Amino acid sequence: MEKEEYYNIGQELNLPKRCPILQYCCRRAWTIYFFSRYIEIDRHNNYALMLKNEGEVPEDFEIKSIEIQGEAPGGRLGNDYGWFHDVCPEVNLFDGMNAIGYFKGKACSEGVYDKENNPQAIIHETRHYSECLEYISSDVNNNQKQENQKDIFEFKPNIHGIGINFNELWRRFKNKK
Repeated sequence: MEKEEYYNIGQELNLPKRCPILQYCCRRAWTIYFFSRYIEIDRHNNYALMLKNEGEVPEDFEIKSIEIQGEAPGGRLGNDYGWFHDVCPEVNLFDGMNAIGYFKGKACSEGVYDKENNPQAIIHETRHYSECLEYISSDVNNNQKQENQKDIFEFKPNIHGIGINFNELWRRFKNKK
């Protein structure tokens, strides 16, 4: 997925073009730390301090950071071959300094590369930030949902709901029986 398609997804969902929690997202921070090989320099694995010193994250990152939800980023990166998974798609898409060369300009969250293979790079998964668990669980997204949830629909006769909270509607429906 390239920038234009990425922007179109955000526009269709009535979201900002770029991830609004980017500066405080631990998934993005770990992705930069991993892709830029700071992990090889920083023997103490204090990624937040290292990234603050390099100017990659704001000074108040540790206070306002949004912790990783679900699977953590990982993989193995070598000069000739490597693989990665569950990384922030915005790093490869927008951050030319920290992106993996084969995947630069792609919203890739999982991929493999091997310079002796053809093709040299394979994208296994692309992702938009709206699918990211950190964004979904953030306050920014919760405020956005409250603004967008204005539709009233009828789930079953005499059972109405506002927004898309099917769990609550199901409880109401179940209790009516």
